[in-house]
Amino acid sequence: MRGFCLSYRGHDKGSRDHDAAPGKLGWESHSLGWLYFPALAGYPWRLLRRLREFAPGVLIGASDIPHVVLAGWLAKRLGV
Repeated sequence: MRGFCLSYRGHDKGSRDHDAAPGKLGWESHSLGWLYFPALAGYPWRLLRRLREFAPGVLIGASDIPHVVLAGWLAKRLGV
């Protein structure tokens, strides 16, 4: 399983793994940083590339409306 997070407030980016029976849950955190609008515009495409590598069977978008809309957009492109 994998989770992707986007920080609007400039938190540190990175990845972490947690034990989550029956396996592991990996989190990837990305930050918009100082170049807010260029980073925001490129984020969906970067996430789409990562998801194609991961090949999920299910996508869940949560937290706020932009993430729910983004999950729908990604799901259509991935056919999930």
